[in-house]
Amino acid sequence: MRQGVRRLKGIKVVHKGGRRYVYRRTPGGLVRLPDLPETDPRFLRAYADAENARPQQRYGAAQGSIAALCAAYLASRKFADLAPSTRAVRRRIVDKIAEQRGEALVVDLAPKWIRRDLRALSPGAAGNRFKAWRALCAFAVSDDWRDDDPSEGVKLERYTTSPHREWTRAEIEAYRARWPVGTPERAAMEVMLWTAAACVDAVRLGWQMVDSGWLGFDRQKTGHAATVPVGHLPRWAQPMADDHQRFLEALPRDGMLWLPTRQGRSRSVKALSQMVARAAREAGHDGTAHGLRKARASAIAASGGTPSQIGAWLGDTSLGMAAHYTRQADRRAILGAEQEQNSGNRVVEFPNRGEK
Repeated sequence: MRQGVRRLKGIKVVHKGGRRYVYRRTPGGLVRLPDLPETDPRFLRAYADAENARPQQRYGAAQGSIAALCAAYLASRKFADLAPSTRAVRRRIVDKIAEQRGEALVVDLAPKWIRRDLRALSPGAAGNRFKAWRALCAFAVSDDWRDDDPSEGVKLERYTTSPHREWTRAEIEAYRARWPVGTPERAAMEVMLWTAAACVDAVRLGWQMVDSGWLGFDRQKTGHAATVPVGHLPRWAQPMADDHQRFLEALPRDGMLWLPTRQGRSRSVKALSQMVARAAREAGHDGTAHGLRKARASAIAASGGTPSQIGAWLGDTSLGMAAHYTRQADRRAILGAEQEQNSGNRVVEFPNRGEK
């Protein structure tokens, strides 16, 4: 050991991707220093300045930490350009990452640490968390926090999940029997069933969005326009006249909003979702709010609506899912025709599509 050589205290050096990162440990966390010899005057000046450096980011984050990256991402244009509903969900997840993993350094982040973080979560939560990690890592590369993207080496484990299933007609009627007109539970179900609006959109629906008998709104999730008949029904939609009448009967008689709180204010998205799920359980089944959207799509298809009409009603520009519902309605019609033609165990010819 050489005599007379004194090393500066609290220095942390990290080698990652062929680059060298130097930090000073301070009571406020790690502070990034220039990659220069310790005897360089510029290095010594930065080292001294780090003594009193105050973190500039949210969470009290140290420079170069995951928490600092989270703060920078939330303040970025990439985050601001997300849809409002996506921003709200993403912000909660990024805040949680900063809280749980924020002390680690961005340069130390490796695929195995992301996999370990996801492994402790439920399938749905893991999927959303992974989207947040991918966004953070992409931002880290584009903003020169590091040269490589550690999320590229991560794949989500395959899970068997149960998607929000479509409500059956029996479940809809059971719900109506349990929750009479005049209750907020009934209004919530009828509004969401008729409009096919997600909770994030349903909480803001009201007469202020109705023009010439048509409800129009832009979906928070996608920004796509949804157009729903309110004052009258198109001829092709007449088979849904009963649901339409039930919807009108359930609407409040005063105020603009259709699903207000007792104080007349807009409900929270979470409160509405939980109310519908709880009310469904009390009605004897496990239907969810999103299952009502699927029920309306199926009803439109069964009434003869085209994929374009389903897409316009639901505010979905992708016709793939709408086509799925029309094919499903065709199959049900075929099977229904077969059932009518069958008597006992007699075998009859399977009907052709469109056969009456």
